[in-house]
Amino acid sequence: GIAGIAGGTSGQNGVGLQGYLVGDTPSTGAISKAFGKVLGRLDGSTCPAQEVDIINMSFGVSGSGVRELRRNVEYAYKAGLIMVAARGNSGTDNMGIPSTYPDDRIISVGASGNDGNYKNATNGDPSNPNDNYETNYGSAMDLIAPGSNDLTQTVGIDSESEYVSFSGTSSAAPHTAGVAALLLQYHQDEHGLR
Repeated sequence: GIAGIAGGTSGQNGVGLQGYLVGDTPSTGAISKAFGKVLGRLDGSTCPAQEVDIINMSFGVSGSGVRELRRNVEYAYKAGLIMVAARGNSGTDNMGIPSTYPDDRIISVGASGNDGNYKNATNGDPSNPNDNYETNYGSAMDLIAPGSNDLTQTVGIDSESEYVSFSGTSSAAPHTAGVAALLLQYHQDEHGLR
C-alpha cells in the first residue's frame, strides 16, 4: 500500500516504515486520536523525534476531531517533523484538513496524470476505468506527484512479490514523503543536519 511507495524496498536503504491503519472508514475523531497516538501524546510519552522524521497523511477530515488534529499537527511541527498531506480527489479547490494547514506546517500534495499535468478525468490510465478522478487544486497546494494507476505501483498486501497499482492523491503524497526522506538523508549525511 502507501508505505511501499514511500519506502521502496525495505531494509536495503536504511528506511524504516511504520504503518498505522485506523480502519476501513474511520471517523474524524478516530483519525485524530490515531495521529495523537503515533505522536505518543495520548499515553503521556513524548514524541519519538529521534524515531520519526516524516509523517504521510493520506486522509482528510472535517467536523469533530479537527481541533484535536490541529493540536497534533502543531505538536509534530514543534518537534521538527515533516508532514505531507494528500489534497483530495474531487476536482475542486477543496479546503480539506490537514492539507490546507499553513504552508510551513504541511506539504500539501495533489496528483499528476500520465502527462505530468494536474490529474484530470482524461489523463489517467486508459485501461482502468476507475482512474478517471480529478485532483483537488488551490493556493494551499504545494506540488503535484504521480497519482495515476499506471504510474503508481507498490508491494501488494498479500505478497511481497506481488505488485499492485492504485491512484489518487493518497498515492501522490507518499511519493513526496519518499523524496522528502531522501533529501533529509542527504542533508544528514552531507551536512550533519537533522
